Amino acid sequence: MLQSLAALPGFYVPSLYEPRYDQTDTSDYPTFAGLTPQDGAPPCVTKVRAVFDGPETVASTAILTPETEFGDRAMIEVARGCTKGCRYCWVGYNILPFRVHTVDDVLAAAEPWLPTTQRVGLVATALLDHPDIEAIATSLRERGLQVFSPSLIISTLREPLLRSVVESGQRSITIAPEAGSDRMRELIMKKITNAEILEKTRMIFRAGVLNLKNYVIIGLPGETEADLQALVNLCTAMREIMIEESRHRGRIGTITLSVNCLIPKPATPFQWAQQIRPSEYAAKLRWLRRRLAKVPNVAIEAMSPRSAEIQALTSRGDRRVGDLIELWAETGSWRQAVRTWEERGGSVDHFAFRALKPNDPLPWDHLRTGASSKALGNQWRKALGGNVDAAA
Repeated sequence: MLQSLAALPGFYVPSLYEPRYDQTDTSDYPTFAGLTPQDGAPPCVTKVRAVFDGPETVASTAILTPETEFGDRAMIEVARGCTKGCRYCWVGYNILPFRVHTVDDVLAAAEPWLPTTQRVGLVATALLDHPDIEAIATSLRERGLQVFSPSLIISTLREPLLRSVVESGQRSITIAPEAGSDRMRELIMKKITNAEILEKTRMIFRAGVLNLKNYVIIGLPGETEADLQALVNLCTAMREIMIEESRHRGRIGTITLSVNCLIPKPATPFQWAQQIRPSEYAAKLRWLRRRLAKVPNVAIEAMSPRSAEIQALTSRGDRRVGDLIELWAETGSWRQAVRTWEERGGSVDHFAFRALKPNDPLPWDHLRTGASSKALGNQWRKALGGNVDAAA
């Protein structure tokens, strides 16, 4: 049965792939060297393209319950994938091509929820890249539904959708500048400048939005204190715009900086990047908190250093990290699990905080999910200006 499944596109049977490890002069821990297929398993696993045509293919809420996130609204996927290609992001290199549902299919998916809820959340990584997103929002509003949006890509943000979500009662908008300086955004291929971000910020608050959340990443390759200061400056400038545009309404909202550590993701150009250690990440967070502590109406929320470490291990670890996860489940204590695992020969540093080179074998190389390793490597070299040793 397993051999038969392994021969089909989209099926991965780990037991049919034997890992190889090498002891190298540059590492005290055996380094992953590749996988050997067993019992006729194919050398690589190819993905199956999902059907994305017709109302029955629209992914949407199955059960509406207040016991879940967004439990007061029906969530409907309107598009899948992303056209932007930000170098840290998995979606733009693996969910290909960008696909959308038609206006009619989205409305058909919303129809069954009309007797149950008046709220609809539109789900998409790149919502505003849908060519008919304004028509979808307007049609839902005409049916008496309130429309709510996810994080919005700043460069394509437009007033018609803003009006729809504000009229629906949404008082907070989330955008993702990702960095405070144009230099860092160019490195990650986020094609928008600070001047454009501030222009969109004014549009957001002028539309009647109360609060603005900003997703940002710290620990990017080549990041300096000047780049962190640029984040502070950007938040301060956003606050000034918020006050200018909101004062006449008699209520001032909050600018929130939602900070995440860069977690190198498999099958992205940044899969070879070196993640900063928890202590360095915590120091950068303290630096930001100190400088924004005295700025009114600005708040910081952040991924914890421990979460950054855990995500690094689960993101780039091979199957040996499974032993650590089992220990964590058994003990209920992350630190105790790490101590035991490392006493048995495991290594957090090897998986979480080591820089990789484009020719290093990777535990996911056999999983062909999207862009080729060559294409990813080209983007990695472009990010570092051709110097692949710069991030090591």
